[in-house]
Amino acid sequence: MRIHARSRVALAMTTAAACLLLADRVAAQAPPNPPGAARPGLPGAPPPGTGAPGQPPRDPAKPAEGTGTVKGRVVAADTGQPLRRARVTLMSIRKPEPRMTLTNADGVFSFDALPADRYQLMAYKPRYVEGTLGARKPGTAGRPFELADGQKIDNITVALATAGIITGRVLDDIGEVVPGARVSAMRYRFFDGRRQLMQMGRGATADDTGTYRMFGLAPGQYYVTAQGEDMMSFGGMAISPDVTTFAPTFYPSTVSGSEAQPVEVVAGAEVAADITLIAARTAKVRGTLVDGRGRRVVGGFVMVMAAFGRPGMGIGGGNSIKPDGTFELSGLTPGEYTLQAHAAYENETEGLNMRGFGTSMPLTVGGSDILDLRVVIPVPVKIAGRIVYEGGTPTADERGSISASVSGSPMDQAAAQFGLDGHFTLEVAPGTRRVNAWISRNWSIKRIAYRGRDYEPGDEIDLTDEPGGRIDIVATNRIASLTGTVADGSGKTVSDYNVLIMPEETARAGPEHVRLERPDQQGRFRAENIRPGSYLAVAVREIEQDDVMDPEALAPFRRIATPVKVREGQTETLTLTLAALP
Repeated sequence: MRIHARSRVALAMTTAAACLLLADRVAAQAPPNPPGAARPGLPGAPPPGTGAPGQPPRDPAKPAEGTGTVKGRVVAADTGQPLRRARVTLMSIRKPEPRMTLTNADGVFSFDALPADRYQLMAYKPRYVEGTLGARKPGTAGRPFELADGQKIDNITVALATAGIITGRVLDDIGEVVPGARVSAMRYRFFDGRRQLMQMGRGATADDTGTYRMFGLAPGQYYVTAQGEDMMSFGGMAISPDVTTFAPTFYPSTVSGSEAQPVEVVAGAEVAADITLIAARTAKVRGTLVDGRGRRVVGGFVMVMAAFGRPGMGIGGGNSIKPDGTFELSGLTPGEYTLQAHAAYENETEGLNMRGFGTSMPLTVGGSDILDLRVVIPVPVKIAGRIVYEGGTPTADERGSISASVSGSPMDQAAAQFGLDGHFTLEVAPGTRRVNAWISRNWSIKRIAYRGRDYEPGDEIDLTDEPGGRIDIVATNRIASLTGTVADGSGKTVSDYNVLIMPEETARAGPEHVRLERPDQQGRFRAENIRPGSYLAVAVREIEQDDVMDPEALAPFRRIATPVKVREGQTETLTLTLAALP
């Protein structure tokens, strides 16, 4: 059956929508941008108001009503002056029910009708660094607090530090200004199993004088990058083969991250960083999209995004797939990209393949064209499974989902909701996928079994198209917790500290298994819904939240930590001594 002209117009509109969706999905893979870093909480739990990675967001839960009240002020850390219209967010540690409000002219905020729970509070205002209640400085964890039924807490103060600014001009290779250049600030973060440069904040665009200004930056070292006129476009405008444009460039003037010079940002101060762009020849990529099922590809969309860790991250373009399954992308500067594709097929009932059966692949572009790229849409495999609940039956609101994904690849993701009877079918491209499952925080995933072998949530599993493969999940409401206090060297109890909890087995000490806990207002820490097993726990005065994500940075803490066993359905109590790193 042929696709008629009217259908092709609809297809073009759909592919444009696909482009926007694809860009959103790519952005969702990046780690959170400051202000703020990864916050302590339950392992593997998705942020409030969202679904688990690789699945659509859940509908936000209606906040539970209670009788507690939290009131306080947001002020500037340097002057003590109240900050008007600062955004304040109150998050439950145990339930995905965040609340948000704005401060009044006196910097005052208030939350009413709160149920008894454990909370964390954050505040943010443009020109300031996001602050978390009880954080010793930006980039460190805040302190939770307990609220009882009917309790009124009205003495909270959150002081926001003035953010830093990076400003400068973007120049071309002969010293002329480059209006419209896009500038980003990047920092090293541990992500996707390695330490790499990640974009921080929103970035900035150079004005008609070539001047840019990035504000709202937390103190620290940044690597500034600039991208001149982007020759790529969404829509496939042909670019002349000999066009020279500008490669994404690190400050002061290099395309190599190893040669880039860091820029030191200080709170409340401006630092100058002029960038001279490096000229580069653009290249063309031409290829064919092939469907693994043998279906004829007659449309769809192909796009490229700059790879994580290189300047210009998030910059890219795309083009429609032609009726013969071919595509062409032009205007690419040399560098590392991720190519992503969704296909439409000759059977119009298929429509665009928007259920995760597109594909993504790394793409290295040099100084010459790539004219014979072959992109294969893999044949998905349907994997049946079931979840069994020990200790009871979850409510309808507590039933969760399973997902399988490849880290950093928005195309290689699939998810399925657990049915009322616990059954599910996961349709996913075969290969090694990180498999995880979520229920409510009143439940814990005990194990995931596939082809007779047990795995833990977050493990990588080789999902194949061979018959007989199924996933069996066991969940329990016998959750385990770890609580305790911390004393100094003289035995005196301290109330301001951080507790790191790490699996004793180094092979299982990835970021998803490490916990960072802070004490509440009574000076007691509590790690809830922790997986049973052998752990190491250590209390320190201060630790950067970024270090919690980096196994190499955790090595010194492991050497001075205390072993502890966590058993299913039990709460273990510890008394730790505040440690000092050697």
